[in-house]
Amino acid sequence: MSTLTTHTTASRDSHSIGLCKFNTTSKAIEVSDGNSWYIYDYDQFLGSYTGNSYAVSYDGTDDYHAVALDGTSTGGVLASSDTDIALTLSFWFKPSGGDIFGWQNTPTASTPTILFTPQSGSGTTYSIYYAGAYRHTFSSSEIVVGSWNHFMITRTASNNTWSIFCNGNSTPVDTFVQSGALTNRANMTNMYFSRAYYGHGQNVFDEIAFWDSDQSSSLSTIYGSPTAGSGSPVDLTSLQPYCWWRMGDSESASNGSAAGTITNIGTSSTGSTNYDLTVGGGSPTYTNSVV
Repeated sequence: MSTLTTHTTASRDSHSIGLCKFNTTSKAIEVSDGNSWYIYDYDQFLGSYTGNSYAVSYDGTDDYHAVALDGTSTGGVLASSDTDIALTLSFWFKPSGGDIFGWQNTPTASTPTILFTPQSGSGTTYSIYYAGAYRHTFSSSEIVVGSWNHFMITRTASNNTWSIFCNGNSTPVDTFVQSGALTNRANMTNMYFSRAYYGHGQNVFDEIAFWDSDQSSSLSTIYGSPTAGSGSPVDLTSLQPYCWWRMGDSESASNGSAAGTITNIGTSSTGSTNYDLTVGGGSPTYTNSVV
């Protein structure tokens, strides 16, 4: 019986149709079709990584995507005890004004768990709300309007510490230790992208990933570089995100076409709930203007 040869996520072999390798990073079998690696894991199918060619654009008028990702204490994707909650949300985005993201029970809920929006209600001076208050207002160098930015928010289970990371900088722009219950957790039922409390946002989103664990130690891997300001989207397969929406690169996308349902290719995609992103309003479109 022959043994598969190996490679790693960081240093894959060149493509050849039918080439089969064992990835020692992700512990998965990968098969090449000549252009892409198709990844097969013993426990779950994580899809294939084909490089980054598409993102999704939102017009700021009525476009948005949503997913029923339940983080309440009575079910869903997070630990039942408030003191055990760990999470990570990472995404690339290019903002041009308006709301970015909300984790809440309705798009306009006044009691969100996480809200990323212009605190004034409009414009391009963005603030992040979590743990029951607006905790940080981003400077123009932390979030660059009209350019691609990387955002990551984490929470540890060990000491209930929230951290906000921007553009690969290993020093958080904000941290907060939250003792006691997670604020507004009962309303933590849906994630909204380019739609939140104040309205819709004119944004472009790419490579959104969620983990039910703290991935702050993997920041440079997720960002694609150990150097702040020089990252780009990468293959996250080895980190096994619970949800991973590639924003066109797992769909039959073309530049300018309608961006309907965005497939979740994370580890949760084999469960009873798909956690795909669905259009909540308007007509988001694919763009090949990516990071």
